[in-house]
Amino acid sequence: MATRLNKQSLETNWRRSRYDWEAWLDGGVWQGRRGDDFTCKTTSFVSQLYKAAYDRGLRIHVRLISDGVVEWEAYTAENASDVA
Repeated sequence: MATRLNKQSLETNWRRSRYDWEAWLDGGVWQGRRGDDFTCKTTSFVSQLYKAAYDRGLRIHVRLISDGVVEWEAYTAENASDVA
C-alpha cells in the first residue's frame, strides 16, 4: 500500500531540479552544451528553459547555435529594452 506523506515532504521533493535555474536565469547571457550542461534533447531543454522562466515570472531569449548548443538570456518585462 502507498505511504501517505506530509505536504512539506511533497513540496521538497517536487521542486528538486537537475538544473540550477536560479543561476541560469539570473539575467546573464548563458551558453549550454548537450552532454556537459544538459542531458536531454536540445529541443526539450529549450522547452524547459521557457517553462522555468515562465514559472519565475521572467521572459527569455533563446538562440540555437547548433544541435546541442543553446544560448539564452532571461529578463523581466521591466528590463525588456535592455535585452539585445
